[in-house]
Amino acid sequence: MGKLDGQVAIVTGGSRGIGRAVALAFAREGARAVITAVEDRQALEKTEGEIVALGADGFGMLANVARRGDIDRLVQSVIAKWGRIDILVNNAGILRLAPLENISEERWDETRHHCFYTQRCQRIKNLQHPSELYFTNGGHAHDEGFD
Repeated sequence: MGKLDGQVAIVTGGSRGIGRAVALAFAREGARAVITAVEDRQALEKTEGEIVALGADGFGMLANVARRGDIDRLVQSVIAKWGRIDILVNNAGILRLAPLENISEERWDETRHHCFYTQRCQRIKNLQHPSELYFTNGGHAHDEGFD
C-alpha cells in the first residue's frame, strides 16, 4: 500500500526529465498517473509503459498546456476516467529569453498559459471533489538568445 493509493495525479511535461521522475515516483506510491508531452510521442509512450509496468493505472496524452483546447481535453479525459483530480504537478513550462522591450504580446501569452490549466483544474476541485491540489512549477527553457 502506497502513500498515494487511488489518488489521481496529472504531471505536465511528464514524459522526460523531472516530470518523468515525479510521475514514476507517484506511480510507485499507488497514484493514477497522467502525463503529458507537447510532441514527443515516443518519450510519452515509453514513460506511460514504465508507469503501467510498475502496476499503476495511468495514461499519457499529447497536450500543450499553452492551448486552452488541449487543457480542456486533458481535464475532461481525466474526469471521464476517474471523476477527480487530486494532484497537479505543473512541470511543463516555457521560457523564451529576450529583452523586455522586445517581448511580443504573443510571446508573453505563450509563457503564462499554464495558469489556465491550473484554473481549469481548480474549478474541478471545487465542484466535484474535496481533495487537495498541490502545485509545483518547473519549466523547460528554450534559450533562443536575445533578439
